[in-house]
Amino acid sequence: MGNKEKRSVQTSPLWKARFFSEKQTIDLGEIEAVTTGIACHLDHRFALDSAKRNAKFNLRALLGNERVRITYRIIEQYPDQYQTCFKVLAQSKEFNPPKKELHF
Repeated sequence: MGNKEKRSVQTSPLWKARFFSEKQTIDLGEIEAVTTGIACHLDHRFALDSAKRNAKFNLRALLGNERVRITYRIIEQYPDQYQTCFKVLAQSKEFNPPKKELHF
């Protein structure tokens, strides 16, 4: 046996998600706001999920622990070398749980 370094494919830099700290935030008053998140990954599904999590993180940094409904929209999808990148917009709206009807 030699001292060969074993390197897993999972630890390769290509398999790591890249997040971008640049963000655009618009405060619409009270608990309504809009923010963006950008992430890249080899797997487009993981890139999209990471961009959503990044946008949600940026939104939570602005709103704190307020109960809000968050909707996501893909603004841009583009290739970056071997990875796919997504720019996602997250918008918060007031959380109105459905009212339960009482039946007598």
